[in-house]
Amino acid sequence: MKKIYYGLLAMVSLLLSSCFDDNGNYTYKDVEEIKIEGLAEMYSNNSYNGEVLEIDPVITSNYTDLTYEWYMWSIDKEGEGSSNWDENEEPYKAELISTDKKLSYPVECPIGLYTLMLKVTSSSNGYFAMATTRFDAQTVFTRGFYILKETKDGNTELDLYSRDGNVLSDLLTATGHGAMKGKPLALGALQSHSMLDDNNESVAIHTVCVTTQDGEIGLFNTENLEQAHNAHTIITGGLDKGEIPYLAFTYGYSNYLLTGRGCNVAYIPSMMPTSGAIGIPAKTGGASRFVMTDGGYTVYYWNNEEQRIDCADCMQFGGMFTYDENGFSTKGMECLMCGLSQTDAKGYFLLKDKDGKQYIYEMAAPVVGKNTPTPHTNKRVEIPADSKLALATAYAVNAKTTNVLYYVYNNKLYTYNLPNYTENPAPVNLPGLPADETITYLSYQWQDYDNDEDNNFVYLVVSTQKGDDYKIYMYDLKAGMPKNLVKSFGGQGKVKMCVYMSSAVYSGIIRKQNNSLPN
Repeated sequence: MKKIYYGLLAMVSLLLSSCFDDNGNYTYKDVEEIKIEGLAEMYSNNSYNGEVLEIDPVITSNYTDLTYEWYMWSIDKEGEGSSNWDENEEPYKAELISTDKKLSYPVECPIGLYTLMLKVTSSSNGYFAMATTRFDAQTVFTRGFYILKETKDGNTELDLYSRDGNVLSDLLTATGHGAMKGKPLALGALQSHSMLDDNNESVAIHTVCVTTQDGEIGLFNTENLEQAHNAHTIITGGLDKGEIPYLAFTYGYSNYLLTGRGCNVAYIPSMMPTSGAIGIPAKTGGASRFVMTDGGYTVYYWNNEEQRIDCADCMQFGGMFTYDENGFSTKGMECLMCGLSQTDAKGYFLLKDKDGKQYIYEMAAPVVGKNTPTPHTNKRVEIPADSKLALATAYAVNAKTTNVLYYVYNNKLYTYNLPNYTENPAPVNLPGLPADETITYLSYQWQDYDNDEDNNFVYLVVSTQKGDDYKIYMYDLKAGMPKNLVKSFGGQGKVKMCVYMSSAVYSGIIRKQNNSLPN
């Protein structure tokens, strides 16, 4: 947010003449001022491609001896010192980038969010004024919706719906990696991850993780889409031969990798700089791509190998909870979907047994800061075989505003009331979605950052297929229902998942709450 500061090295003098018989005359001089205007709330440019950040402020002052200083610092340093500017302490270790009134700054800085400060000073007496704004340094790959898709020949590619509204197609091929072998399995965002730079020092980067059904895995740096990690470097010692990589993502203070061997956990770089290898298995026995949280510190995931729900604590390095089935066995089940409803602080897993019967497992999680039982199943509800939900082809749980499960039946969107386990008979209208396109994917997604408020959102994401082409529609929600179509775009291939990547600084301190996990 833009801020204005003023400082005055006061010189106040009253010059009194000798005594006069009359009342006397006094001369008053108005206090000089410096006013800074014309700064926007936020600026954004791509880094390392020749772009120049230009800001031409409006300065109003009676002084004629003004000097100018433009400072810039990364906002992840904010909170380390006083919130008041002190040029002697330099709490933010600010970099002086210009001494001109008009800023013309060649953008060649690491991606991320920065604070810009203009300090205008009178040389004669030290009076000064300061104004701040935000600067978002990005690349074309930094921010947007990444699309995991299957190609016509059955392999895996990425598209990107970028911040400028363009679709960048087949990124893996375009950046020299080539499509990954096998059909797509999962896509995850690691919004703070480690890698070793050319000097063998640990640096924090943002990555997207791609996995395929053929067991391939790649983590790609969203600054330049270079591959940061593969199957040999993503965990200590590399993945075992035949070990299935399911999904990597960031939640709370930790990075996670779910594989056929178990759950691997490592702290984010601000907590513990590393090589980027995501630890060793915190819990063995298997995992899957299905993952949810309790909205606090716990991650829950479906274990394909053992047919059970497992959980990990992001605040305990390698720490695991014992999940209590509470008499509701999950043995022999298959997971269809899972999701959290923050409105009732409950999690839901939709499971199917070997006979085709479907059940919703309602989970209760420990309450942060309170002495509550370990995670456990509250109840299990069987879904009638003739219900629309039992025949659904795509799912998404509303995580933030209302207790509903969205699902697709007969190419229409329906809702299921989770508190009382009832179907709403009428379909939900999706404005702008053509009837001749087949809905293939649903996702409830949001971002909620303190330091990136201009880009926060809550969307229901709907993907459709028509021939070899896909379309994605993103709806703003009112009372949990899609009302306004805010974005739509398309490309070639079959959509598997859609995940938003942000260039915002990731910190458990300045982040309001975690954004949606991949689903």
